Amino acid sequence: MSTPSMPFDDDGREVPVLKPGGHQSKEYSGTAGTIDAAVGSSVIRVVSTTACYITIGDGVTADTADVYLPADQPEYFKAEDGTDVVSAVQVSDAGTIHVTDMD
Repeated sequence: MSTPSMPFDDDGREVPVLKPGGHQSKEYSGTAGTIDAAVGSSVIRVVSTTACYITIGDGVTADTADVYLPADQPEYFKAEDGTDVVSAVQVSDAGTIHVTDMD
């Protein structure tokens, strides 16, 4: 098995990139929404349609003491492949959380 290589920019520097994999989404409101299945990668991309609070872990449920995620601003997080789920709860408006496995 060979080690994957990264692409290079025009100046010959490696460009760190990840390939999008599986995607899940879940609606949230004043009641937390949690994706249905555990993530499938150790790096995930999370973006929400409205400002929300999120948490990542095994069997977690988000609340207002968790990490703030602004609307439409993708963030990348470390996760436990096959174990962790992502949960979100609204700041002021209901929305949808999108979680993409990144390989």
